[in-house]
Amino acid sequence: MAISDQTEATTETPSAASARPGGILPTGAVVRSDLLARVFTDPVPRVVLLQAPAGHGKTTFMQQARTHWQAQGAAIGWVSLDEGDNDTSRLFGHLQSLLKRLEAQSTSTQTASGAIPKVQAGRAPRSDWVVDRLEQLDCRVVVFLDEFQVLTNRSILDFFRTLLERLPDNAIFVIGSRTVPEIGMARLTVNGHAVVLRAQDLRFSLSEAEVFFAGVEGLDLSRKELESIHERSEGWPAALQLYRLSLASPSVRESLTNIATFRPRDLADYLADNVLDLQDAEVQQFLRETALLKRVCAPLCDAVTGRKDSQSMLQFLERAGLFLRSLDADDYWFKYHTLFSGFLARQLSEQNPERTSHIHARAAQWFAEQADYDPAIYHALAGGDVGLAAEILDHWASRLIMDGNLMTVERWYDSLPIGEIEKRPDLVVKVAYALAFLRRRQKLEPIQAILERFAGSGDADLVARSSVVRSMILIIQDDIAGASEVVRTVDVRDDTATGFRAFELGAGANLEGFLAIAAGEPEAAHEYLSLGRAHSERAGAAFSWGYAVSTAGANLLIQGYLQEALEKFRLGMTDPGISLDESVTSAVLVACYVHALYEVDALDEARAQFEQYQSVIRNAALLDYMALSYIALARIHDAQGEAALAQERLDELESIAYSSNWPRLVRNINWERVRRALAQGELDRAKSIASRIDTDPVGGRSLVVPEDSLMRPRPAS
Repeated sequence: MAISDQTEATTETPSAASARPGGILPTGAVVRSDLLARVFTDPVPRVVLLQAPAGHGKTTFMQQARTHWQAQGAAIGWVSLDEGDNDTSRLFGHLQSLLKRLEAQSTSTQTASGAIPKVQAGRAPRSDWVVDRLEQLDCRVVVFLDEFQVLTNRSILDFFRTLLERLPDNAIFVIGSRTVPEIGMARLTVNGHAVVLRAQDLRFSLSEAEVFFAGVEGLDLSRKELESIHERSEGWPAALQLYRLSLASPSVRESLTNIATFRPRDLADYLADNVLDLQDAEVQQFLRETALLKRVCAPLCDAVTGRKDSQSMLQFLERAGLFLRSLDADDYWFKYHTLFSGFLARQLSEQNPERTSHIHARAAQWFAEQADYDPAIYHALAGGDVGLAAEILDHWASRLIMDGNLMTVERWYDSLPIGEIEKRPDLVVKVAYALAFLRRRQKLEPIQAILERFAGSGDADLVARSSVVRSMILIIQDDIAGASEVVRTVDVRDDTATGFRAFELGAGANLEGFLAIAAGEPEAAHEYLSLGRAHSERAGAAFSWGYAVSTAGANLLIQGYLQEALEKFRLGMTDPGISLDESVTSAVLVACYVHALYEVDALDEARAQFEQYQSVIRNAALLDYMALSYIALARIHDAQGEAALAQERLDELESIAYSSNWPRLVRNINWERVRRALAQGELDRAKSIASRIDTDPVGGRSLVVPEDSLMRPRPAS
């Protein structure tokens, strides 16, 4: 994701200079007055979607709309999305930064009403958290989301669906996408809250095409030629731009007499080829070589081409309208239009594949040196150097995991051969952490097999490096005895460890604390959990906070310190991260909080919290913590006279237990059914259920929700 730094509120007169984040409108841009009129209605729609394939001027129109809203004093946020933003932790981290910048704009024009109040972010799901932040701003806020089609994560799309339905009156979202995103646009449009501009709307009219070509000196385009171009291009903005750049070619000019030669989509390569031929050899070479890059800057272009003057070349290309636009105010980062860069990249790949690989390799190295690892891995893979890609991921994954950016690790893991990963034991361990915390059971299988080979190799170093994560995986698989045996080979008291090793020891100490709770040793549990927090703080691992808080609270809960536990959970829930994170750590904290609220008879609040965070609990929580929240909800339904809903909760939990191969959780659920039957006076039914409960001790007894406790009444608050 790229967040524009040109987000200040302004009252200047609309001008080309302020229409785009960090730069001027492309040469010859036509003001789309008719389209702007459809957006700037009264009332203004809360959501504007521009949906069209590449080359239809979505970004250019968004820049023009931005100019108009700036002139009205709106605070503006501009976000260019990329594939990496499918990692929920990464995306919501960027959204936090964007909201802070919008708040800074609002503060700079604050009225006498006072400072923006603090928002209790932890009390609401992610969409509520964003809505609350937007509502606090004292001006109109317009957020532009470009390249929205790259978002495919169902959780993220659901977030935007909910957010857009609940936008406050002062907020507008403008979305550019090549496809119609699954974010509830049909409902928003029917309700009058959204306007959708599609490809046919974005095409230039004949009069707009006339304005578009009128600014070119010496072109002398006849009316017949103009009509021929418009008919052939069907008003497709990218084709019109290619025409304008290539009409100096006699062959292109002559082709206007035969409008049946090409269909609009066939025009792109033909016209681009002519545009390229009109440039001198030096410009052609620069275009071909730098078009391989998703985004470009002068130092990067110098590195891959061997030039020393890339900055002046980039500025020349932008002024010439050669499908290059600036992404920031300083003209540092630029981006080629997708259609043009694709054509140029294909040409270079066909003509000089070795040069293509060389450019990707140099780009990967340059990005890695800048610690910009996502494009570094992309270019390494695009150049066929999977070894370099694996090395970069190995270096980067430590920070990704400690910051909770687990899906980024998973995304690049999916692109690498397993054999290349196995060559790097540290990378195997890091991938294992990411997949374990994400509960990707199927993907974990080959990684777990490698870890088991490490454990049986006789290599003490390999055994030590893999022990903690092996124990974590065994816990997730409900092999309590196996996890205990493995983790106790690790010296979790080593206070000299730093970085990722400190993170691992923190995870190991937390696991020891978990096992101590199960063994009925609260003091030992407290000691281990304190040790785990110390390790995590030394590692700078924000990812561990929720798990540490929740496990410490569970320890207090089991000892009978109900109020102390509840306060610990409530403190954890006020952290903004709980609204934005979907990992195991957040799920464990929410599950414990739900159970604690149930224990103090705050039934409505417990139910509300569960319903808000149910998907997080279901997708990420560990067995015992999941049981805490689901069984608490079933009992709340019973207490509120909703026996059918209570049964549904238990059935849902049982389905999770079977799909996850958790026999111990199945036993918990059945003992809860026994308790319900007894409470309802159905003794025979209770006996029947109890007789079918598997008493095989494989998997161990429950840790946080012991089976014998399920028959006890809830303690008084």
